[in-house]
Amino acid sequence: MDVRLVTTDEDVETLRLIRNSGRQWMTRDTSEITQEQQQAWWKNYDPTLTVYLFSEANTDVGYGLLRYENNRLWCSLAVLPQFQRQGYGTAIYRYLALTTDEDVYAEILADNTLSIRACLRAGYQIAYAMDKHAVLVHKK
Repeated sequence: MDVRLVTTDEDVETLRLIRNSGRQWMTRDTSEITQEQQQAWWKNYDPTLTVYLFSEANTDVGYGLLRYENNRLWCSLAVLPQFQRQGYGTAIYRYLALTTDEDVYAEILADNTLSIRACLRAGYQIAYAMDKHAVLVHKK
């Protein structure tokens, strides 16, 4: 699988399309993001955020990001529906955990068993559960 940082306007649009395809599984905001909203987000890009696109045979399959919040490094990802259940989620979770020397946390909806399973396969452990979310951590 190939990995590249999101750097171009085309990458930003690809990121939006992938994110919107899996928005029902987002833990904070499940609304659809418009091109205008995405471009505004990109213009005000948070420097503590690192965003990657993952591809196979020149076809984008998903994204992953790392962001700092409350003194923790959190990851988030989405895989396009046609590429789910093929190990890409596990590979992305693993990649995100291995890009840093810090513990990496993931907040996942408790009923998103596929993502929880992918995260566990990538070496994360369940840290705690809260209401409708599970928090997993990849410890260093």
